[in-house]
Amino acid sequence: MRRPLLFLKSVGPFLTAHHPFCLAFKAHTITLRGRRWCIGCTFNNISFFAAFGLLTALWLNGFPLPSRFFLFYGGVSGSIFSIISGHFKLGETTEGRLVRKLVLGCSFALVSFSILIFGNSIFYLFEQKFFLLFMIYFTLVSIMSGKRMWEISQTCEKCEYSMQWSICPGFNNIVSKLYRNGFLKNGEISTETF
Repeated sequence: MRRPLLFLKSVGPFLTAHHPFCLAFKAHTITLRGRRWCIGCTFNNISFFAAFGLLTALWLNGFPLPSRFFLFYGGVSGSIFSIISGHFKLGETTEGRLVRKLVLGCSFALVSFSILIFGNSIFYLFEQKFFLLFMIYFTLVSIMSGKRMWEISQTCEKCEYSMQWSICPGFNNIVSKLYRNGFLKNGEISTETF
């Protein structure tokens, strides 16, 4: 890793898209300004920060909000709906995935906000609340990342290229950059992940 910036540039498209660049994963990504982005990560984050920022601004300016109970359980319900609909492959189009991710991000914002305003102050037991939110976030991200990797491997194992990254059209662009930039040498990659 003597050239970390060149390595990141070589694998850069995968860093933002998180899915192979093939038709099997077309509904999982969206192209913005010529770059492919993972729908889940992108719209989860956008909707989370937008909803959390809006809730915080309303709360700080004294606007009446639903009780913490409704915020928390509304967020839990939205998260469960999003996760279950994803598990059962409901709305597998790009638009359906986008809506599910927007719901999930907003729902997590409701849960996070309801925890942070416990005690009518963000600063009341702040360290404990922050730790709790971090653990919830870390657990959810770990589960969702594991699920994503499992789904990708299941799809790729059934593909005609059967996880042979050097000839897979979905990874060809990245693998060729890794070869061209000296991170891989002939024969180093076949059926193994990199």
